[in-house]
Formats: sequence, C-alpha cells, structure tokens
Amino acid sequence: MNGYLMVLLSAVLYGIEPSVLEYALARGIGETQAMIVIAGFTILLYGGLAVLRHERLRITGTEMRNLWTLGLFMGGTNLLLALSYERIPVGCSTVIHFMYPSLVCLAMAVFFRVRMTLVHGAAIVLSVTGLVFITGGMEGLAISGVLLAALSSVTYVIYIILMDRLPIHGIGDSVKMVYIALGILTVAVIGSLFGGSMQGLSDPVNLLCLLLSGIMFAVATAAFARGVEIVGATSASFFSLFEPMTSMIVSTLIYHYQLTGKTILGCVLAILAVLCIAWADHRKERERNP
Repeated sequence: MNGYLMVLLSAVLYGIEPSVLEYALARGIGETQAMIVIAGFTILLYGGLAVLRHERLRITGTEMRNLWTLGLFMGGTNLLLALSYERIPVGCSTVIHFMYPSLVCLAMAVFFRVRMTLVHGAAIVLSVTGLVFITGGMEGLAISGVLLAALSSVTYVIYIILMDRLPIHGIGDSVKMVYIALGILTVAVIGSLFGGSMQGLSDPVNLLCLLLSGIMFAVATAAFARGVEIVGATSASFFSLFEPMTSMIVSTLIYHYQLTGKTILGCVLAILAVLCIAWADHRKERERNP
C-alpha cells in the first residue's frame, strides 16, 4: 500500500505544481528565469542528497554527456509547457501533454518494431480525438498554446526513449538528477539570452512560488521513483492518471477557467487514452509474470 501512496503523492504534486508556477509567471517572472531558479534548486538538493547517500558524483564523460542530453530534452519540455501556460489553461496544457504515452507506443512501433496492440491503437485514436475536442471546445483558445503543449509531449517522448535506450544504468538516482538538471539549466540559460524579465525575481511571492514549485518537483520525482521500485512501473502507470485530473481540477478552481462541454469531453478522451495504455501494459506484464 505504501508504494501506491507514494505514486499517488507524486501524481498529485505533479498536477498541482503547474498552477503554482503559472502564478509566478502571471506576476511577471520570465519562463526561462523560473527554470533557472528551479533547476538550480534541483541541483543543490540532489547534490546534497548524493553526498548524504555517499553516491559518487564523478562519472565518465560519456555518462555525463548522456545525462546532459536527457536534461536538454527535459528542459525543452519544461520550457514549452511554461510557454503554453500563458496561452491556454494549465489543466488543458497538462492533458494535451499527456498524449505522450500514446506517442511513445507509436514511436516504439515505428522506430523499434515493438508490437502495438489494438488497445494501443485505440489509445492513439482517443488521444487525437481528445485533442480535436479540446481545441474546438474553447472560445478564443490560442492555437499557439495547443501547439506548444503538443510539442512538449513530443520532446518528452524523446526524453523517455533516450532514458530507456542510453547506457546510464548503475548511476545513483540523485547523481542522475544533478546532471539532468544541468541540462535543464543549459536550456534555461540559453533561452534567457533571447528575452525574459529578471524583475520578477525580486518579488518575494514569486520566489516563494518557485521554491514551492521546486520542492514539489523534487518530492514528486523521488516519490514516483520509490513507488515504482515497490509496485512496478506498470501498476504505477495507472496512478499517473491523477496528474492530468488534478491539474485540470486545481487550475480550474484557482483561475476560474470557463470550460465547455467539448473541452471536458476532450479531456476525458485524452485521459481514457492514458488508461488504455496503462491497462495494456499491465496486461502484458501479467502475461510475462503470471
């Protein structure tokens, strides 16, 4: 039961964090400046944990390059999502971003010849249909925001595939996060050169929001990793459904978004797509380990 609670905690925190970040963005802080603060906090936190756990921070050049590359795609994902928050409701951004389980299945089938079942195919159809309903269900919805959220799903798919394929096993979890956060920081620093205000960092409310966002990200990451270790990835995937649902509910309550029936239906279809993927993976795992 503790494993499921850990995964549930991570999903809820991941769902709330975007609304906290959006509050700081709405008060004038730039997206890349927010990323710099959060990435820096992540490096300090996980660097300290690595020292306390006696994990070796010194790794090979290849391992460092691989983890840094992962961080670049994670940073790109975070930046695209942050940009989408300013254009469409946070909950919609999160739901659109959650197209990635279906896209992972499609990418694995196309590029790595992994067999895709009818359930996986149905999930892809549901994802696309849900996106169409979300896009057409909101008056004045910025198409640019939808595209940014959809692109964040693509960059996260690349991150997941690289995480699975790159030889990074055997490195401590805290050490991995330090070097991945360095990649995120690289994206943020480069992005800040093209604009963004630093004035918002002088606002203590903004700094508090960024601190809370960083803490939620760090705790959620650690809780999810611990939960997967206890209950397994396939079982944990079911609880990932709470992330888009939490994000949609919390952001709507805080920011009073007006959601139409089409938008709600689109979100439901997108969440059903994630459920299909989780159920198919769970069934496959049971067949392997009866």
